[in-house]
Amino acid sequence: AESKIISAPSRRAARAAADAEKRKKIGSNGTVDPIRDKKDIIRIAQYFADRGQPRNELMFLIGCSVGLRGSDLSRLRVGDFKPPAYQARIKEQKTGKIRVITLNPMAIDAYCALLASLPDYSDDTYLFQSQRTGNCSIDRHSFARILRQAQHDLGLPYRLGTHSMR
Repeated sequence: AESKIISAPSRRAARAAADAEKRKKIGSNGTVDPIRDKKDIIRIAQYFADRGQPRNELMFLIGCSVGLRGSDLSRLRVGDFKPPAYQARIKEQKTGKIRVITLNPMAIDAYCALLASLPDYSDDTYLFQSQRTGNCSIDRHSFARILRQAQHDLGLPYRLGTHSMR
């Protein structure tokens, strides 16, 4: 009897394909997929820019470039990022680690567009404000819903959520 030898990379690929198929069968169970292509990151950011949503564009770009959790993203404030360095030191909520975040050029443009769209703000103003309430931050569930809508509108082949940006 011959035994079938499967190499590690093909085993991983087979497992990934089986997991993806399993998620399709189970339905929406809270699992999301990573964004697999840089072109999709640019498409999603452009989607938000074209729709005049600088808050969503910046939240998405920071999430992709830095890899913060949704709860940490929502706690960022306007005063955390100062020109010319555009760096912020934050303490991650889950792990307690101190992270230094530096905005990339695309995120700096989105940051400036967001500040221009805010009527009045101070350093204590949440960067990602809820649209329904005053100076309250957006809920991570709301941002996950926004990402799912973008995924649907763009016809992306995988499910998006806040963890997809990590």
